[in-house]
Amino acid sequence: MALGARVPTDTDVAEMFSTLLGLAVTAKTVPGSAASTSAYALSLHVDPDGELVGAVAADIVFTADTSVAIAGQSSKNADDAIHKGVIGLDLWDNFREVANVMNVLFTSDRHTRVILHSAQRVELPLWSKLQHAHAISSSFIVDIEGFTQSRVSIFSFTGEEDPELVQGLLNAGAEAAAHDMQVVGGKLIRLYDFHRPKGVERSQLNALRTNLSIFTKGAAAAMTELLQSPVHIKLVQLHHQNWDDYAGTLDNNAFITTYKLDPLPSQFVITFSPGLSMKCLDCRLSGPDLPGSLRHSLTDLDVALLAPIVKAVVNELAQRFSAFVPVRGHVVRHVTEKFMMEGVTLSLTWLVAWMTVTVAGSTFDASLCFPIVPLQPVLLAMADASSRGDHHRSDDDDDRLFQNMLHEVDVEVAAHFRPVHLTIDAIAAMEPGTVIPLGVAPDSSLLLSARGRPLATIDPLLVGRRLGVTIHQFIEDPEEFFANWA
Repeated sequence: MALGARVPTDTDVAEMFSTLLGLAVTAKTVPGSAASTSAYALSLHVDPDGELVGAVAADIVFTADTSVAIAGQSSKNADDAIHKGVIGLDLWDNFREVANVMNVLFTSDRHTRVILHSAQRVELPLWSKLQHAHAISSSFIVDIEGFTQSRVSIFSFTGEEDPELVQGLLNAGAEAAAHDMQVVGGKLIRLYDFHRPKGVERSQLNALRTNLSIFTKGAAAAMTELLQSPVHIKLVQLHHQNWDDYAGTLDNNAFITTYKLDPLPSQFVITFSPGLSMKCLDCRLSGPDLPGSLRHSLTDLDVALLAPIVKAVVNELAQRFSAFVPVRGHVVRHVTEKFMMEGVTLSLTWLVAWMTVTVAGSTFDASLCFPIVPLQPVLLAMADASSRGDHHRSDDDDDRLFQNMLHEVDVEVAAHFRPVHLTIDAIAAMEPGTVIPLGVAPDSSLLLSARGRPLATIDPLLVGRRLGVTIHQFIEDPEEFFANWA
């Protein structure tokens, strides 16, 4: 009988792999989906009738480690595959052997047969749907003696899951299995390039592009306020890119910031080109009219001055995404040289949003990097909202929000008497108790102003035991009013 309502424990996992690999293996259960940020290999397991019993999602580290270990090879081979992000045909065949043995994880009865259906590199849309399938699952951190720590998630199916999802998994697995058989028979070498999955569905990409365009308006307004200079941000392009290719486009002195969008896993990245960083510093220190700084490296003081700007942009992005999935943004670290970014994140494939930022008439480059898998909940919610014609906050919504914010702004108003002209001698002779005639009759109107702008003439009155005023007449032409009032 298949496990059905339960999945293997960490003891089950550790014992099975220890026996299979002949090495000491420990497994630790972790909350959530341990492979959620890097699930690249997916094995499907079925019963003799072809009904889906379970699935195992493994990161590239687990895939490489077990493939090398089962063949008795050096762990350096696994390290090389992990570094390149590519599992070659030989290692993939080894992993299929590992996946075949994992059938035993889904049965507690040796007489009940579980069969490996397929092993495939999971594509992101399918992986995202699997995560949201409400299947019973458990996730593990796995330590294999002599190898790098890896991650794996195990799903158990009870037959109550969405039939469309289950069929989609089986269809994708059958296609991968057929391709594997063809490749092996033809002695062709196929590389599983984990840097370049098929990526994000077009509907999700379009929804993200729309919402990033809205985000750029808020980010530009936030930067304008901080820099006291006009800022305009334009989304130029949005495409897939692996980290090495992306880093190769950056200047060595780019200002790179990693941040979290809790509760989404992994880290996200925002990068200012050196020119943009220096222009922002010039605006904060000297004003926008001075020529750009000739400095090329950033000091600790420079980083401290740039930090609020980046934080404001991150907050705007978090606010935009929160219209779909509640997230909270916070900065993790600032990096002033791109080589220091190595090892900051495990994510290999990114969506990169390239932008131009115009500050006080000068235009520079900036970019946002989103690890694809952690972003999936946001992309799914955005695409779903877009299909309903609901972008949560359209341009009109932003205008209404801005108007509402204006209505809540505190403005200081003041009541004034007519100006009195005194000689310098009279002013010099003033002392406590000096009486100054104002030349105003008790029933004369006073002036009400806001931030120096005249609003209306007013008449004083008592409100209880306090002095108040009542509006006498609004002022339409301030210049004419002052000419007659002074």
